[in-house]
Amino acid sequence: MNAGISARLITTPIYYANGPPHIGHLYSTVLADAFHRYQRLLGRKSILTTGTDEHGSKIQKKAMDTQQDPRVYVNHISSQYRALFEECQIDFQDFIRTTDSSHLETVQQTWSKMSENGFISKKQHSGWYCLPDEAFVPEDQTELVNGNMRTSKESGHPLEWTEEDNYTFSVCQFQETIHKWLKDNRIVKPHLFMGSLDSLFSSPIPDLSLSRPTSRVSWGIPVPQDPTQTIYVWFDALLNYLTMGQKHNIWPADVHVVGKDILKFHAIYFPAFLLANDLALPKRIFCHSHWTVDHKKMSKSLNNVVDPRQAMSITGPEGLRYYLLRQGVPGYDNNFDEDKLVHYFNQELADTLGNLLSRCTGAKLNPEQIRKPVNQELLDLALLSPLARKIVESQERLPNQVTECFEEFNFYQGITAIMDLLRATNTFVHEEQPWKMKDNPSRRDLVIHLSLESLRIAGILLQPIIPVTRIRVLVSAIPRHPVFGSGVVVSQRKNLGTISYTIVSFFGPNHLLIPQTCLT
Repeated sequence: MNAGISARLITTPIYYANGPPHIGHLYSTVLADAFHRYQRLLGRKSILTTGTDEHGSKIQKKAMDTQQDPRVYVNHISSQYRALFEECQIDFQDFIRTTDSSHLETVQQTWSKMSENGFISKKQHSGWYCLPDEAFVPEDQTELVNGNMRTSKESGHPLEWTEEDNYTFSVCQFQETIHKWLKDNRIVKPHLFMGSLDSLFSSPIPDLSLSRPTSRVSWGIPVPQDPTQTIYVWFDALLNYLTMGQKHNIWPADVHVVGKDILKFHAIYFPAFLLANDLALPKRIFCHSHWTVDHKKMSKSLNNVVDPRQAMSITGPEGLRYYLLRQGVPGYDNNFDEDKLVHYFNQELADTLGNLLSRCTGAKLNPEQIRKPVNQELLDLALLSPLARKIVESQERLPNQVTECFEEFNFYQGITAIMDLLRATNTFVHEEQPWKMKDNPSRRDLVIHLSLESLRIAGILLQPIIPVTRIRVLVSAIPRHPVFGSGVVVSQRKNLGTISYTIVSFFGPNHLLIPQTCLT
């Protein structure tokens, strides 16, 4: 595999196929998709992968409870995830399933190499086992509840003492290397999540059980040369990234997008597996918090799990994408609120964006549906207005401002900046009232020109957020050039004092926003 210079590999978690997708699954995926689309907006080659994790005891039990063959069960659940992501315009290049034969080959080959190199050994393993988490929990991470029930401090799930023969992997031999890699390179973003990891490195990390007896867990990938053991579901699942990297000839991944509940697996165990195979470590792990309802964790027992399809029935997929990225602050838990979903859709997409677009492309105000060139003298005069000057300054500043936000996954901040420009432009149109300028067509054309420039910039920058709406905006805001076709705006570059007002831009076939000097 190459060093990942020519392309970027961006991954979502693969989602456990023991039930239909909820809003948290979609949020992880939309975050990764927005970053992927942002990379392509900059002209970079980017590969986005997602998929489903389809092995393990929980799925085995679910299939048994519903009297289905496990494969039939996971086929049904996996298809729900894929259909949801397609409906929400997730631009994934690959959808992996851990039941794929290519993935099975990767897992067994990786296992065999680690075993041959002495990193995996078989012995009796005992400890507190969590069935919902499908993991052994160290003693110091457990607690007694009601005096007699042992639970996981992290998840709150019940534990049972288990003793069995299985294969184990020594994580602690890589502990110092991994901790130094995380700290020196600031791998985990936002950095506040490093606190939870630092505490795990304060003492030797226990051996990791890498298999389960087939008598207990039969639905999974068999251990090579030992049919009595099934490979641990997390080892299986984490290696999906390697399967995808090998397929697309990209390694390491540019960024793994994960929820905070699975950060430990991605920041400690997965790097240990890679080091044991002499493979490069990921460049970044982006971690996000959870979505709550009425500030309570979503759970089936509370009957408060948000169904994305129900939310989409209110605003459509683009409205839901916009809400998740507009409302979601990755470092903190976010509260899902249908009223806010409707509010953002109506106030920002329909009113702020839609109203401005409607005003500037209306048949009465702009019957030719074009953005006419502006007169230099008139432009200089217009910039004497504080509001017009503010708009032009914002148009100049906004691309770099939004780029800084998107680069750090702070899409909510970038969206806020875009909407600030559109609100200011709406105010400008309202104050200027171009529909009353029949006797001053040059001034009217200037107002339309500046307003459509705001829409053009916003339409380009919103591409990672609302992919379909931005196409409609750009078709309206960018006239058709007789030589280059749609997407090229030809005028002049004006240097107005301290303002460098770019009214020459090229919107190319790869959706690039490239400031030019002058196209002739």
